[in-house]
Amino acid sequence: MKPGHRLLSGTAWNLAGQVLPLAVALVCIPWLIRLVGLERFGFIALAWVLIGYASLFDLGIGRAVIRTVSSRLARDDAAGAADSARTGLTFLLLFGLLMGAAAALLAPWLVQRALRVPPALEAEALQALWLLALSLPFVMLTSGYAGVLTAHQDFKSLNLIRATFSMLSYALPLAVALAGGVDLPVVVATILALRVVGTWAFAASCRRRFGFRWWPAWPQREFTRELLALGGWMSVSNLIGPLLTYLDRLLIATLVPLRAVGIYSAPYDLASRIMVVPYAVVAAYFPRATALVPRSPQAGAALSDISRYLFLTSLPMMFMAMALAQPAMGAWLGPEIGPQAAAVLQILIVGMFLNALTQGPATLIQAAGRPRDMALLHALELPLFLLLLWALTSRWGIVGTAAAATLRFALDAAAVFALARRSLVSGPWPWWRAGLPAAVAGALFAAAQPCRTWAAALAVVLIGGLLFVAYGWQAMLLPAERLRLRQLWQRRASSQP
Repeated sequence: MKPGHRLLSGTAWNLAGQVLPLAVALVCIPWLIRLVGLERFGFIALAWVLIGYASLFDLGIGRAVIRTVSSRLARDDAAGAADSARTGLTFLLLFGLLMGAAAALLAPWLVQRALRVPPALEAEALQALWLLALSLPFVMLTSGYAGVLTAHQDFKSLNLIRATFSMLSYALPLAVALAGGVDLPVVVATILALRVVGTWAFAASCRRRFGFRWWPAWPQREFTRELLALGGWMSVSNLIGPLLTYLDRLLIATLVPLRAVGIYSAPYDLASRIMVVPYAVVAAYFPRATALVPRSPQAGAALSDISRYLFLTSLPMMFMAMALAQPAMGAWLGPEIGPQAAAVLQILIVGMFLNALTQGPATLIQAAGRPRDMALLHALELPLFLLLLWALTSRWGIVGTAAAATLRFALDAAAVFALARRSLVSGPWPWWRAGLPAAVAGALFAAAQPCRTWAAALAVVLIGGLLFVAYGWQAMLLPAERLRLRQLWQRRASSQP
């Protein structure tokens, strides 16, 4: 398969792996809230965050596995790639066991002191946390196997498995609740079972596709040194960076009632799912980007291209979500929760758009083997975000939480583009060219925010969408890209009967 076709195929499979769980979540979350109540749903949302992002604490080994395995495969060193992956999985299992033990020991303190769990739910929450602790070794191993599939650019297998179990993580708790199992330990036990079966599915796919088998063994020194050296700075960035993204939901439980966590989590999950296209693009591009040479013409061109593509693909979705937020959230979550959730969603959409644009330069920096800059940046951002989160949430509740997250995304975007300019580009960078795209995005968001009815929202989406297509075609696409799109359209038109 040609590199360009492989990138498009990988992007398409990554996109499908994000869109399908989103569709299931849209159906399941309102039912689940009504069946288990906002307090229990708030805890379930925290469980999803913990299980989904526990791999942030892997000291960068998961991301380092992708880079070391893909670089060895590029040199036709299949044996070295397999040995590197086995060493990485051994470390991931060790981290998972340590994290699980720590989580089990801290569970009573978390329930009684850190999280604002209602007294009536404390016993349920404690048992549920112990079940979550059991899942952490499987979460870590799943991250390693997913890294092996990513390094081999087998995005089809990766996303078929990932999407299946992501959808089940919403559907099975709902099925259990419909059957009368609304207690937290029962719901979380289904999530634990899914993680165990999911780990087996990833392992079976690696064995079937590449003949890769893993068993716990003493790590080989050569690969240990390489993984730890590469993962050292990556671990800081991979831990703090996504932790900054999800820290709001983990900490607001200590600042506001657990009920408010449930109201915040629903729009946040929806807003984060809108990131499907940028995540799909950069996930497919990362293995190829490891070949870029910093400060080369190719690196500068890659930064410019991926920034344009992310702008063109992200802004239409964010604009549509902004316009539809108020009528859609009211219809989805009901008149009691909908207005507050819509306000949170609209604030978060601005931040998510900036975060989408940041994914391109951040991925290029890490793929080029320069994770140190990203790590230091995220370490500096963490205390600032904690201060913003505490100050704004204490004053304005979950609306303030959303504002703190968006401000953090804005600061991060400015800093990451500056780092990419210094690390990847040689010569001057035309910052002034960002002025018009920024004005276009601001105008679209400003027009979409006041829409309160379906008719107004759909009218704004139609008019704004047509204007954006005209602008993108004339101002954002290069002449060669417009020519290729015309040729593609002509071929498709000529193939129609």
